Amino acid sequence: MTRTPSVSAWAALPRHTLDLPVDHFDLSHSLDCGQAFRWRRDGEGWVGVVGRRVYRLERLDRRRVECRAFPDDADALDELASYLRLEVDLGAVHAYLRDRDPRMDEAIDGFAGLRVLWQPPRETLLTFVCSPASNVVRITRSIDALARLYGEPIADIGGTSYHAFPTAEVLAACRPGELMQTAGLGFRGENLRRVAAEVAARGSDWPRELAGADEEHARRELATLATVGPKIADCVALFGLRHDGVVPVDTHVWGLARQLFGRRFVGRTLTPSVYEEVRGAFRERFGRWAGWAQQYLFHARRVGRALPMPSEVALQRA
Repeated sequence: MTRTPSVSAWAALPRHTLDLPVDHFDLSHSLDCGQAFRWRRDGEGWVGVVGRRVYRLERLDRRRVECRAFPDDADALDELASYLRLEVDLGAVHAYLRDRDPRMDEAIDGFAGLRVLWQPPRETLLTFVCSPASNVVRITRSIDALARLYGEPIADIGGTSYHAFPTAEVLAACRPGELMQTAGLGFRGENLRRVAAEVAARGSDWPRELAGADEEHARRELATLATVGPKIADCVALFGLRHDGVVPVDTHVWGLARQLFGRRFVGRTLTPSVYEEVRGAFRERFGRWAGWAQQYLFHARRVGRALPMPSEVALQRA
């Protein structure tokens, strides 16, 4: 049996100082906005697992972020930069969205520094399979249990053990009904086992290969999996495949659509065809960055931030 590496404390690991102004990257806005489930507050910082590596990030001042990682090898900072989408000019995205709709101003001003992440595609898919009829706290608890029970150990740091998310192959090998009880997933546990089996059968590059595909093709391919509907497929496309124009529609986004687009959706129910209309309306309004617009507005609504949402007619007259 391989011994799990042990580190006495985070302070024992090398320290990297990253030039990341707060309006270019905000830890809490980005890591606690409902798009990822592997991050936890740790004192003044945040600790999270990305693939088979664990990071601790802490803001030092308005310009700098401290980073420690295990394992701290030559790839650690490059992996983090890809995960945080640091290639995206966030100021340019903000300017683009403000120009498309002035009602974006308050969401952007309130949550500047929120970045849509590029999470490992398989993990993104399998974690969002755990999300239906649940909430962020419960999903996070279940993901923690899955990693602890079935994931590969990464390290013990300061007395806390960290594990990678389990592979599709490991989850597929679970007994029918096992995940319903051991990870507290209920009906989602059996869905997860079934999807994991399908993913494992499609080869090691799937669904990562869909990052280079047309976004509609990626959505259709993801939706061929058992129990994966449009909302889960869209979450995976946006958060795991960098399809930035894709808009996942849940109850929060459905409410936003009725405010943003006025009478078009008032009095209607969110049927599959209306779901596609909502996605199309967001894409028409916000273009290639529609998914980022959705995430800013979704997070604002999720934390109870009241946004000014005048009627379409009032907006046109402004």
